[in-house]
Amino acid sequence: MYRRFGEVDAAETSPLYARVAVSLSESDEALRAIEAAPARKRHPTVILAALDDLALAGRAPALADPGQRDRTLRRAVSGHCRGGAPGWARMR
Repeated sequence: MYRRFGEVDAAETSPLYARVAVSLSESDEALRAIEAAPARKRHPTVILAALDDLALAGRAPALADPGQRDRTLRRAVSGHCRGGAPGWARMR
């Protein structure tokens, strides 16, 4: 679902969301973390919005830095999906 979203749905409208969604689709750890969320909250737009919220709130500064985003995305997703940050807590 995340690969398709990145390669098809977001490819022309949001290159950033497209890259992040594809990165998530390639990480078993990130996908396991996403599966911990309720089924209705697993859609890529919901997860990506939560990641945006974390980055903009300063709770995941590496996500806000394009130079570090790719290296830290999987770790941020898995760490925050466990409920440690407000963006994920609201999803539960």
